[in-house]
Amino acid sequence: MPSSGPATLAARDRVLRSVEAVVLFVGIPAALYFDALPIPNIAALGLAMAFGLFLLLLDPSYRKDRLWKTPAWKRELRRMFKRVVPVGVFLILAAHWLAPERLWAFPRQTPWTWFWVMVIYPVCSAFPQELLYRALFLHRYSALFPHPRTATWLSAAGFALMHVIYHNPVAVILSFLGGLLFLNTYLRSYSVPIVALEHAIYGNMLFTVGLGRYFLSG
Repeated sequence: MPSSGPATLAARDRVLRSVEAVVLFVGIPAALYFDALPIPNIAALGLAMAFGLFLLLLDPSYRKDRLWKTPAWKRELRRMFKRVVPVGVFLILAAHWLAPERLWAFPRQTPWTWFWVMVIYPVCSAFPQELLYRALFLHRYSALFPHPRTATWLSAAGFALMHVIYHNPVAVILSFLGGLLFLNTYLRSYSVPIVALEHAIYGNMLFTVGLGRYFLSG
């Protein structure tokens, strides 16, 4: 966890960062949920993630190499792949319970669409989300809270809240659980590529087994 605490922020910075956090992590999901923004969901989220990247790049206290370096990647990959099987089993069982008619339907019925989702999702969704909800949130906004653990739980909660735009509780619950796993990986490595890889693996598994219907808008 970044070392800066609540006392290190000037009053003006505290107000500014509080407003940023509320707009990014509460205001935008709420506006999309109530269809209050005149732009598509994907465009609004893309702008939010671009703004997050902008804030990180301008912040001299943020180590920019965390955006591309993968320290101790062999160790992290070993830990990550130990979780792949239990997570995969959990997702298969969830799909079988929630939507048995959709189990494995995506790759079987539309293999080319499935293939392109597997390619595009890691770059266009998993990486930007990890940049916003792990790298930006934990670096820029953790100092707003009296205890580091509060920031980590709020990171997972904010990640889940973003998924209210899909108008179903399954997306919110699965996102919160996933957010906790991704936090664990990020707080060990502080590497966006590593945690984005884990996010991409689980996200692609989710779409493959048939739970993607809960993460689609329109």
